[in-house]
Amino acid sequence: MLYLEMREIINFLYLFSWDKIQRNDNNELIEFIGQKFSIDWVKTAKVEKINDGRTIHISTEKNNLSLELNDEKTEVTLKIDDGRTDKFIAKMENGELNIYNFLILKIRSLTLVYFQNLCDFENNLTFWKLLIKC
Repeated sequence: MLYLEMREIINFLYLFSWDKIQRNDNNELIEFIGQKFSIDWVKTAKVEKINDGRTIHISTEKNNLSLELNDEKTEVTLKIDDGRTDKFIAKMENGELNIYNFLILKIRSLTLVYFQNLCDFENNLTFWKLLIKC
């Protein structure tokens, strides 16, 4: 007997270090924002930390976006001037505040199951029908 099973694996994808912004390395942040949100203007934008380092403001004369760190330093909210928003995970690691995105992988697997006799099959038929429907 064959059945199809769907699984989700949730992982975190490293984006950038909050602590390195404006100090010396904005490249990871700029590259991520540009690619994920298709924002070309971010490549020439001014990057600055404001609000005692809790907000990263990225702007040009015509456009802007902000990344705001919550009080617990566990979440970052992105707000783009065109109305788009997103949320990211913040984790303190080795004395540095790193920012991550959720990475959800959906995996389908096909499994072959062999039953010793018809009774085993009938006892599990309802279970298998549910799995096949997904």
